[in-house]
Amino acid sequence: MPLSDTAVRNAKPAGSTYTLSDSGALYLYVMPNGSKLWRYRFRWFDKQQTYSIGMYPAVGLAAARQKRDQAKKILADGQHPTQQRKLQLLARRAANSNSFKVVCLEYIKSQSKTWDARYAERVKRFMDVDVFPKIGHLPITGVSSPEVLAILRAVEKRGSLTVAEKLRIWIGGVFRYAVATGRAENDPTFSLRNALHLPPTSHAPPLDKRRIPSLVKALSAFEKNEPSLAVGLRLLLLTFVRGSELRLAKWTEIDWKHEEWRIPAERMKSRQEHIVPMSKQVVALFKTLKGLSGDSELLFPSASGVAKAISDPMWNKALSRIGFSGEITPHSFRATASTLLNELGYEPDWIERQLAHVPRNRTRASYNHAQHIPERRRMMQEWASYIDQLCVGVPV
Repeated sequence: MPLSDTAVRNAKPAGSTYTLSDSGALYLYVMPNGSKLWRYRFRWFDKQQTYSIGMYPAVGLAAARQKRDQAKKILADGQHPTQQRKLQLLARRAANSNSFKVVCLEYIKSQSKTWDARYAERVKRFMDVDVFPKIGHLPITGVSSPEVLAILRAVEKRGSLTVAEKLRIWIGGVFRYAVATGRAENDPTFSLRNALHLPPTSHAPPLDKRRIPSLVKALSAFEKNEPSLAVGLRLLLLTFVRGSELRLAKWTEIDWKHEEWRIPAERMKSRQEHIVPMSKQVVALFKTLKGLSGDSELLFPSASGVAKAISDPMWNKALSRIGFSGEITPHSFRATASTLLNELGYEPDWIERQLAHVPRNRTRASYNHAQHIPERRRMMQEWASYIDQLCVGVPV
């Protein structure tokens, strides 16, 4: 006679294990400790076998009967239900070990020789916020183009168009890595290359040379309140390095004897050491900065602690405070130097080398090892003197 929910619920433990039979070879084990276990009896090659279904009440009567029927279907297909369940478990474990998140983190780690630590952390941060909550748990083979597009559209909708495109590129990198390691067959982002509404490409505007005296005058006034930031903006004008390269600079990079600033490869976009010949004006600014930075190994220590550099937005905030917000950005100093030095007739190779630009032509880049240090040293001194000439009459 089939069991009822009431009979199962009211089954009490006894001094030894006993069973309560249900229909279709399903029965309930009632243990002395009160545990109740569902079992299904069947024959496999003329031998009696038992298939464990689960524990009551986690598996109720109706669910136990459903699992029994599933086991019967597996037997009818000529397979052993216990072995089939083990195979399914192994498949789930394999899928979990090859989830998008697992493969993505492995991919980020594999890029350690190409990406610097800050860039890798940035990629992971965006993945944590925008990607992992949506598809991180899915097997890498189970992620489709529409699912990736939904993520990109959500980022695009909040106005982060550049981030959306970067995510497409990073997610594509994860899939290509999965293909290379035999865990995926294709890259679903390939079909999404033209699906996003990319923002128009904009470059930092150069500063009109007629505005340089006004900038220097504003920096002179600003130096009374924020001497370190004022010196920093002067250094960006005279050395035209990237803002991050100056912001994170350490005193160990300054070669006072040879009057050179050597920026290590790991902090350069090109991943190559960059030499900045120091003009007399730059040497003087560095000496001023040395007195301002105290015992910190950093040129620009944060107010919250000498072991930490100032934050990334500080250059823009300083430009805003002196009235140049919207007119220029920290990157504008590079565009300004490039424009004016070309107008002044300096060799483009010297200028590009000083900007730490890698030639687009790979063959040319592999053979062009010339540093042009003597020429660049002369150019950098003449550039600083040229700025001084523009500012004749400006109180500094």
